[in-house]
Amino acid sequence: MLSRAQGRLQHRVFAAILRQDITELRADGAGDVAARVTRDAEDVREALGEALNLLLWYLARGVCLFATMAWLSPHMALLTVLALPLLLALPRAVGHFQQELAPQLQKAQAQASEVAVETFQAMATVRS
Repeated sequence: MLSRAQGRLQHRVFAAILRQDITELRADGAGDVAARVTRDAEDVREALGEALNLLLWYLARGVCLFATMAWLSPHMALLTVLALPLLLALPRAVGHFQQELAPQLQKAQAQASEVAVETFQAMATVRS
């Protein structure tokens, strides 16, 4: 499956390269472009394989844990299923809230720094 995906990816990239201006292809060298496309497609295939491997591992682990929980305590399993959407949406909402507050925090820090600099300058003036 990953080999077919790699082949399709290489085919699409080669087709996109051939649609480019031929002078760019001559400047880079056809061999260099072909080697780069092949190497990049292999890197994508390896990264995708690792990601799928982790996804399947965590999915199998989650299903087994949920089956065990459902077997030991069906009420707790039901509570988990009901609370799971909230638990998955909560970090996204908090992140969005933090992004909205970031500019205000930067302005407040800038004002505090300005006050601190003025205070230190005034201290030097008073001492002299």
